[in-house]
Amino acid sequence: MLSNYHSHTDLCNHAKGYIGDYLLEAKSKKLRILGFSDHCPYPKDGLDTWERVRMSIDESHRYIKDIRGVSKKENLEIYAGFECEWDFRYENWYRDFLLGELNADYLIFGPHWVYDTGNFIYAPEINTKKQLFTYFDTIIEGLASGLYAFLAHPDLIMSDGRAWDANLKAGFTAIIEAAIQYNIPLEVNGQGFIKGKVKGEKGMRDPYPYDAFWDLVAEKNIPVLCNSDAHFPENLVDSLHLARDYAKKMGLEIIEKLNFKNKKLL
Repeated sequence: MLSNYHSHTDLCNHAKGYIGDYLLEAKSKKLRILGFSDHCPYPKDGLDTWERVRMSIDESHRYIKDIRGVSKKENLEIYAGFECEWDFRYENWYRDFLLGELNADYLIFGPHWVYDTGNFIYAPEINTKKQLFTYFDTIIEGLASGLYAFLAHPDLIMSDGRAWDANLKAGFTAIIEAAIQYNIPLEVNGQGFIKGKVKGEKGMRDPYPYDAFWDLVAEKNIPVLCNSDAHFPENLVDSLHLARDYAKKMGLEIIEKLNFKNKKLL
C-alpha cells in the first residue's frame, strides 16, 4: 500500500498546486493514501511565527472543507492534516483549534526552529551548543505532548552541511529514545534528495536524510514512515519512492499506514 502523509499546497506560499493537482498525480501513480499537511496557521499574537510560509486562519477553514469535499468522491484514502512546530505556548491552539474546531485528522511535528532570546532560529542555522541542546529538548517535549502522528525530517538540522560530532549523536540518540518511548514514528523525508547538494565534511552530499542518524535508528530496529514532503505535484510520488528506496538501503522497516492516535486527546 503506497501512502504519503506529508504534502503541501500553494496555501503555504512556497509550494505550487492545490488539492486537485495533487490528487491527479496520486491517482496517476497508484498512491493509495494521500495526506495533506500544510503548515498550520498561528493566532495573531505578535510572535514571528513565519507567517510568510503558512496559510491564514481563514484559509485553514477552506483547506479542511476542500479536502473533505474531494475525499467523499475519490477511491483512495484522503486525510487532512497540518505540519506544526512545538511551542508549549500554543499547545491549546494545536489541540483545541487544529484538532478540535477544524477537526484535522492528524498533526505532524516539523521541528523547523529553536526559540532563543526572543527569536525563532531556523534549525540549520543553529550555531551554539545552547541552541543545539535547546532544539533537541524542544523536540523531546513535543514528542511527549502526544499531539503528533509522526516526527517530520528529524535530521533537518544537518542540511547546512555541518559535521557529525558527539553533541549531535547525543541529541539524536535522545530523540530516538523519546520516539520509542512515546511511540511516535520518525520520517524519512524524500524532499532532501531534490533540494540540491550541500558541502559536508566528506564532500558534497544531500542535505538529508543523513546516514549517521539513520544508522542510529537502524540499530534500534524501529519502523519508519516514508514521505515525499511534496511542494510540487510532480514530486508527490517520485520523491516518496526516493525516501522508500533510502529506507530499504538503510535496512529500515517501512510503516505503510498510520494510526491517528492523537484524536484520542479530544
